[in-house]
Amino acid sequence: MAVSVPNTNTFSLQDVFNAVKDHTPAVSGNLSDCFAKAIPGYFDSNYNNDSYAPSGSLLRFRNYKPGGLVYYFYTWGSNYYGQLGDGTTIQRTSPVQIGSDSDWELVSGGTDHSLGIRGGKLYAWGYNLNGKLGDGTTTQRTSPVQIGSDSDWEMVSAGDTHSLGIKSGKLYAWGSNTNGQLGDGTIIQRTSPVQIGSDSDWEMISAGNSYSLGIKNGKLYAWGYNYFGQLGDGTTTQRTSPVQIGSDSDWEMISAGHFHSLGIKNGKLYTWGSNFYGQLGDGTTTDRTSPVQIGSDSDWEMVSAGNKHSLGMKSGKLYAWGSNSSGRLGDGTTTDRTSPVQIGSDSDWEMVSAGSSHSLGIKNGKLYAWGLNYYGQLGDGTTTDRTSPVQIGSDSDWKMISAGNSYSLGLKQS
Repeated sequence: MAVSVPNTNTFSLQDVFNAVKDHTPAVSGNLSDCFAKAIPGYFDSNYNNDSYAPSGSLLRFRNYKPGGLVYYFYTWGSNYYGQLGDGTTIQRTSPVQIGSDSDWELVSGGTDHSLGIRGGKLYAWGYNLNGKLGDGTTTQRTSPVQIGSDSDWEMVSAGDTHSLGIKSGKLYAWGSNTNGQLGDGTIIQRTSPVQIGSDSDWEMISAGNSYSLGIKNGKLYAWGYNYFGQLGDGTTTQRTSPVQIGSDSDWEMISAGHFHSLGIKNGKLYTWGSNFYGQLGDGTTTDRTSPVQIGSDSDWEMVSAGNKHSLGMKSGKLYAWGSNSSGRLGDGTTTDRTSPVQIGSDSDWEMVSAGSSHSLGIKNGKLYAWGLNYYGQLGDGTTTDRTSPVQIGSDSDWKMISAGNSYSLGLKQS
């Protein structure tokens, strides 16, 4: 099946979904159908000239906006270090627009710093201890500052004390390196992005708490802190350079949490690392040092690892497991779950993001939030915790979300 598009610029993961859904009537409104039917792991080599068929994985795209769509940037929640990017350190309990630019493509919220890509250029703001903003300093920034002058950034991920990015398929890292989480073979802090290795086929990255995950040519790599086995190499040994996890080459998605990891391989869900609260979802609280398959379903389409809880999407349906303090799982209780439980019955969820103690989701273009709300990170104008997803505002043009530690980021068309 070919997907016709109006131009051949590169584009983001969410835009892949939007483009396929908008241009292919046979694909229903969820990521599972989109990717399973239209883009099974890699683009087929027989796509015609009217289709966008880049080499490499579906994850290495940016800046394709069907029909000239524009994406504006909004933030809310804790702002002690300026991580919201509004030029202040004032907490916000409702989404506030950051600037007037409409070419934002990707945002990522960490513990107290944020990263974004706008027009292919890299921006960073918030706390800058250890140089995790990448501007060559350790100075806190309350507004987005451009990092370097390159305009070919494709993906970014903000961790606890470090940052990762992909530029023209090449891997870059910066910030704290105490546990080798940058992957440059040292434990030396970097205040500017440094290239990790020379490969140019990196497809996806995820920065956790002092460790990192990446997908390169469909293969899974991990490096950094490994006390709980969160790297997945069968040990608890720290790694200062990327090590391949297993030999499979069909990894599709990864998410690094506080000390646990999630991944999707050929539509199947795998988890590893810390499991004290059941955040691995295998029905136990036993740590795992290698990826273990959760259930037998092969229609998982998205995962997001938080501090002690996990979110996932399967055939457009929302699932959650792990710690349920403050109701972050969204099942209407505060009871921990050691296996994935479905949240509601809707099957039109499009994106999820797990923060430290709160969760975000997009359903049919509408924004939902639940869990801890002490800093207003849910965005409903209050500081009241929510144990079930609540709609934030009435807009139905939300396109991307990222839950940081105690704050939230999002992209919207208006």
